[in-house]
Amino acid sequence: MTVQLAQKILLDKFKQEPFHNLYLLNNVQPSTTAYGGTCSDKTLSYLEAAKVAGFDAHLHSARIGGQDIHRLVRLEIGNQRYFAISQWMAIHSTLPSSNPHCV
Repeated sequence: MTVQLAQKILLDKFKQEPFHNLYLLNNVQPSTTAYGGTCSDKTLSYLEAAKVAGFDAHLHSARIGGQDIHRLVRLEIGNQRYFAISQWMAIHSTLPSSNPHCV
């Protein structure tokens, strides 16, 4: 498993599953998440795809403004830990000194 493969899966998901703001902008109530969804929907979709690809992937929750409302995926790749944030299309290493930028 490589960071490049994790990135490819994330990019593919980003292209295939739009964020729900497309629904919001058009005042449309989604009847399925197959064409995108909330950040939680997109994160769960990425988690499933990462696991199918063989990644050691785990779901995490985060608090924003004191509310448990944000989801992200932790990836263990080699001896590194990464967090994938699907709605921002970013994968960050937990070791910023060795990987100071978004990959």
